[in-house]
Parts: sequence; C-alpha cells; structure tokens
Amino acid sequence: MPSDSPYELTDRQLCSRIWVRLQPYRRQLFLSIGLLVCAVPFINFHPLVWGFVADHLVAETLTAGSLWMW
Repeated sequence: MPSDSPYELTDRQLCSRIWVRLQPYRRQLFLSIGLLVCAVPFINFHPLVWGFVADHLVAETLTAGSLWMW
C-alpha cells in the first residue's frame, strides 16, 4: 500500500541529510562534546576532596601537609 507522503526517508538517509546540514557547526559540536566529557571527572573531584577533608576533620588528623597533597 503506497503512502501519500512525498517524504519517505529511512533513518540512515535522514541522519545523512542532517549531518550534511551540520557541516558548518561540526567543529563547535565536537568541541562542546569534548568539553562535556572532560568536565564530568572535574565535577566529581570536588566532593571527593571535601569528603577527605571532612573525614579527617572528624577524626582530628587533618594537617596542613595533608591538605597540600590535595
């Protein structure tokens, strides 16, 4: 049964058309994705340091030397 729609694209064809239209923006897209991937470990690092500091403050073993390590 034929469809009346003039646009019958497969997913692959649609992706290729979108990819062609994004050509002027590819550099910015790759840069933003790369920065996003790099930001995830940095977001998780801050709570780890504060957890270390809080644990040693509670145990009263925090020294200036151990803070310099972090």
